[in-house]
Amino acid sequence: MYERATGKSLDAGNDDSGAFGVMEQDVLEETCAQTGVPSRLVAELLNAELRYKDMARHTRVFKEINRILGQEWREDLGEIIRDLEERRRAAKEHGGVS
Repeated sequence: MYERATGKSLDAGNDDSGAFGVMEQDVLEETCAQTGVPSRLVAELLNAELRYKDMARHTRVFKEINRILGQEWREDLGEIIRDLEERRRAAKEHGGVS
């Protein structure tokens, strides 16, 4: 899939440990920058998948994914504050509490 997307060959070798090398980290950073997705978020999700990959039941990985996705991943504090203020304003307008 990497080769189709980038036109470059990725020699993964026989490393089945799931560890990210420098090349994988560079690809992750570049792809996330192009799509506007926080690379730390994607790395956390991939690491969670790798931690639980050999488990027969997927309940734990799903809980871990939900935990990760529930975190705040935006880095712009101003954006976060504006969003929270807008949510508070909307809640007040609709009879909610602040």
